[in-house]
Amino acid sequence: MLVRKLEREKRKLEAANLARRRNLVLTLKETLIRARDGNMEDGALRPWLSRLQDEFVNRMATWDAEDMCAPVATTDGQHSGQAGVGGKQMEDIMEIGSDGSDDDGAGVDDSY
Repeated sequence: MLVRKLEREKRKLEAANLARRRNLVLTLKETLIRARDGNMEDGALRPWLSRLQDEFVNRMATWDAEDMCAPVATTDGQHSGQAGVGGKQMEDIMEIGSDGSDDDGAGVDDSY
């Protein structure tokens, strides 16, 4: 019974991790479409895309590292280990206005 409960918790954690990654990829796709359809100049678009790529790669790498030392379910139903980092969604970090630029006009929101 305890083994089944631990296996169920592990499956739930794996499903949550997969959903988190899928949401990040979908957000990236939507952000890239908005960038393509926006009015951002090439001079601002290139560095913005580079930062977007860095943010995406860093977020995935962080989650990979978290998965390597994922919390382990204990017999009392508690989890030990590190809580999830990177809870902000990419759209919160890399928001593009409807004109294809940032709110501050610099091409990226550096508030993260």
